[in-house]
Amino acid sequence: MSELEREVEIDVGNLGRSLLRGWWIIVLAIVVGVVVGLLVARGGGELFQARVAVYLGQPLSTSGSSQLQSLQTNPSSVGQIVRGQELVRATAEEVGMAPSALRRNTSTRTVAGALTRNGQTPLIEVIVRGKDREKVAQAANLLAAAVVANVSNYADAKIMNLEEVIAEQDRELARIDESLARSDGLLGDETVPATERAVIAIASDGTSQRRGSLVDSRAKAQLDLTVAQEVERGRVVSTASATKVDARSRRSSVVVGAVVGAIVGIVLALLLPVVRSRASRQTGG
Repeated sequence: MSELEREVEIDVGNLGRSLLRGWWIIVLAIVVGVVVGLLVARGGGELFQARVAVYLGQPLSTSGSSQLQSLQTNPSSVGQIVRGQELVRATAEEVGMAPSALRRNTSTRTVAGALTRNGQTPLIEVIVRGKDREKVAQAANLLAAAVVANVSNYADAKIMNLEEVIAEQDRELARIDESLARSDGLLGDETVPATERAVIAIASDGTSQRRGSLVDSRAKAQLDLTVAQEVERGRVVSTASATKVDARSRRSSVVVGAVVGAIVGIVLALLLPVVRSRASRQTGG
C-alpha cells in the first residue's frame, strides 16, 4: 500500500470516527431543522384554498353505442382551459384579483381515489389559492363553470337538437289528438252516413297507429336527452368552499429542514475535533 493510500485511509477513518463521536450533534441539528421547517410552514401568513370537483362528461355517438374521444376525455385539457389568458383575465377582473396571482395559484388534479375504465373521464378538481376567502371561492367556481362550458359544446348541440325534436313531436301529437277527437265525434254522429263513418274509422285506426309509433319515438328521444344531459354533458359536482391551509407545504418544509439540519450537523460534527484540539492547545499553552 502506498503512502498516499494510507493517508486517504487514515483521513476516511478519522472522518468516520468524528461522525460517530458527534452523532448527537447531527441528531440535534436534524430535530432543530424539522422544528424550524414546521415554524416556517405555519408562519407564512393566512392562505385559503378552494376546490371544485368537475365532471367532464362522456360524449357518445349518435346511436349511443360507442364512446367518442374529445376534450372531455382528456383531463389535461382542464389545465389548459383554466390557465387561458382571456379566461384568467376575465375571472380575475370579476373577482378582484391580479391575473398573474390567479394564474400562479390555480392548479388542477385528478380526484384521488377516482377509478375509471379505459376511455372514461375521471373527476377533475380545480384548485385556487389566495389570501381572500371569498375571492378564492368565487374564482374557483367561475373557472370550473368555464371548464364545463368549454368541453360541453358537443353535448350542448346534441341536447338542443333533441329538445327541438321532442318539441316537434309534441306538436305532432297534439295535431293527431285533435284529428282523433274530430274522428270520434263524427263516428258518434248518427247523421253521418254509414259508409262515410266506415272510411273515417279506417283512417282513425291508421292515425292511432301513427300516434303509437310517435309516442315510442318521443320516449326514445326523451331517454337520449336524459343521457345527454346527465352523462354526456359536463357539470360541476360540488361548488367551492374556501378553507384555511398552510402557506407552505408542511411536508416539504419538514423535509427541507431535516436535510439542511443533517448537513449542518455533519459539518459541526467534523469540526468538533478541530475545535477541541485548538482549545486543548490554548489551555496547555
